[in-house]
Amino acid sequence: MDAIENEYYYDGIKFLEYTNFKIFKSVIEESTGHKGIEDNFTDYYSNLLNTYGNDPIKLVHIKRLFFEHIVYGRLTNIYLYRISTSAFTKQFFFKRVSLLIDEFKINLSNSIHKYLSRDGFYLMDSINVTKSGANFIAGYDYDSQGDNVVSARFLFGRNVFKKHSDKSEFLLGAVEVNFEEGTFTIYTKNPVGLTQNGEKEDEIEEESSYSISNYYKFLKDKVSELLNISIIPTSSDKDQKGMYNFCKSLFDQLVEEPKKLVFENMNVLISKKVKQLMKKIAELGEKPTKNEGKALEKKMEALLLGVYVSTNMDENSLRLKARELSLLGYPLKINYKNSRTNRSSTGTSTVKKPIASSDTLYSLLTDFESTRKLNKWSMAWFYDLKDDSDDDAIQTAIESNKVCLKITLIATRHHNKEILHHVIRNVNKYR
Repeated sequence: MDAIENEYYYDGIKFLEYTNFKIFKSVIEESTGHKGIEDNFTDYYSNLLNTYGNDPIKLVHIKRLFFEHIVYGRLTNIYLYRISTSAFTKQFFFKRVSLLIDEFKINLSNSIHKYLSRDGFYLMDSINVTKSGANFIAGYDYDSQGDNVVSARFLFGRNVFKKHSDKSEFLLGAVEVNFEEGTFTIYTKNPVGLTQNGEKEDEIEEESSYSISNYYKFLKDKVSELLNISIIPTSSDKDQKGMYNFCKSLFDQLVEEPKKLVFENMNVLISKKVKQLMKKIAELGEKPTKNEGKALEKKMEALLLGVYVSTNMDENSLRLKARELSLLGYPLKINYKNSRTNRSSTGTSTVKKPIASSDTLYSLLTDFESTRKLNKWSMAWFYDLKDDSDDDAIQTAIESNKVCLKITLIATRHHNKEILHHVIRNVNKYR
């Protein structure tokens, strides 16, 4: 992977909105020991290049950190796909990558073309595309084992404009292919208030893969075609069942102890009361069936559990309980179809409030449990993967539809590769 010789200055101005200077500076200091005194990203990065310009290995390492800082930091829309393609040989992979590079290099300046190596490159600090709607590639690398390529990452961009503005910016998207795990992941940023080619987004056909809102689809189609990767069609039915199992597993573990306590101490009383109520109803009209009696018992148990949890366990204790149990996090809000096929939802959109903190347990243990499918839900993930005492969490919305399984990062913080791979890997386990 070649570095750009004698050009150690920062020229990737439009990439700056995807950076967090404080975090990047901390990552560089931890990795290299370099302590810069600059107070802005451009000067700091330029000084880094000048400092390590004669050390190709360290220079590439810094550029890789910058690449990962962008890919895993602010690209908050994540689209998950499965692939049936097994690992490529390096020889075949390089042929396909060369086709991909040729497709995306036409909008880059000729002076940069020589650095677009099939061995990999990071050019975010040297790209300034101005053509309206122009697509380009900014970075790419791969990992191999022996003669086979096991994974690859690509960073792409498109030059777009904000509405009512003559200034352009970059809409970035990344593609990560893992042949070992059989995954094809796309990362993009929320395209709010952007236009391309002088057209408003709502003037472009909604289904068009070239529209800004469907930028992920453009990347999916182009990259899979050029690399000759077969993407498995998404099964929303399977994904929604998987997301139900994931959410239910977290929820059941979180309320296992109070559920056991309530049910063991009240099941006899509940059964007795239900029989009395069924007898009273029979005196008023037709006698309820045994199944109706059992259903009423279950609903009463759910209501009482909800009352117990909401009066004895606050949000903080539930979060600490989830951490104590070494859970990945906790559900916040769910959207599902109830037994009458009407769309329903329950829970909260606040990251500090687990769903089990209110009497919505009733819905979870009755209507939701009977559907066995979950098309959209929100989950809080514990952020620190090492410190079990830290209950800091990030919020995600997870949605399953006919097109893909999508994860949206709600928090505005700058993320990292470790937490994103952690989230993606665990969601994929339930597909």
